[in-house]
Amino acid sequence: MIEHIEKEKSQVATPPPAAITTPSGPPVAPTVRAQPPTPKKPPAPEKNDKKKLVRKVFGLSSGTVHHSRLPIFAATRRPTERIQWIFENSWGTAEVTGKLGQNHRDLHDLVMTEGIEYKQGLQRELYVTIDPYDIQKKMGITPTNLNYIYELLEDMKRSDVRIKYKGGGDSLGGIVSNIDREYKAIPGPGGCVLERYLWLITMNQTWMKLYDTSIKVRCKPALDIILQMRSGYSQAVARFSLTHGQGMVIKFSDIVKALGIEMEAKLVKQEMKPDAELLSKLGLTFGPDGTIRYEKKEGMVSFENPLPGKSSTGGNPKNR
Repeated sequence: MIEHIEKEKSQVATPPPAAITTPSGPPVAPTVRAQPPTPKKPPAPEKNDKKKLVRKVFGLSSGTVHHSRLPIFAATRRPTERIQWIFENSWGTAEVTGKLGQNHRDLHDLVMTEGIEYKQGLQRELYVTIDPYDIQKKMGITPTNLNYIYELLEDMKRSDVRIKYKGGGDSLGGIVSNIDREYKAIPGPGGCVLERYLWLITMNQTWMKLYDTSIKVRCKPALDIILQMRSGYSQAVARFSLTHGQGMVIKFSDIVKALGIEMEAKLVKQEMKPDAELLSKLGLTFGPDGTIRYEKKEGMVSFENPLPGKSSTGGNPKNR
């Protein structure tokens, strides 16, 4: 019986603590310590935050390492003849033939980075909507006649690009496939010009495949400086140097040779003198021993490796 009573006592709930009576006031409820709140997990970073930041700082890819290290676009602003260049890497061989200079490269890079809209076709061709007046202004061309940039685009259309794949097969095309100069009417600036047209540029699928097989270069901050240079030699040397991620010190005569410049190095250097300040902003300076030094500047250029088996030329700027 005693054992049974003790068992019942053990099952009785413990009463809450009695109120505490203070000497000078009514009873006060006992202090109950609150449990600390469970810490919330920080929100997971967006998957593409890093890519978005790179695009914001460096812009869209203007070209690849091969476009700048090989003189596909000659180191002059007045090309006079068609030149063929051949380069090879792990996926195959590419041949580019055309009358192309640094003025063509300026326009090419602006089309690839300053377009209003980008759409990719089923064969990897890229449709780019541009405002020709805006592009011309960025090139530093003041006349309102658009024939000059149209002629540059025609030169790119007449060029030949051939890719031979090691696994078999090849493809042939130009840089530009088509130029629609009356793609879309927009309001003009007023006065006599009531409307003007946006252009639609079709970048050839063979040319765009080079972006899928070579390291891409994003360099909008540097491009803004290169466009101000007046010497084609300066522009070509700058573009060549920017593709070296760790900087370099090299004999200037070796760069002259690599870029296919048929002139003495000291004469080329003299032609580049007016652009010395702009070159220094990119980290390029001449040494007293016949060398040129390139020190990579932060925030000027970014690189992106191609993704195996995946197109890197996506029709949406977000994929480029």
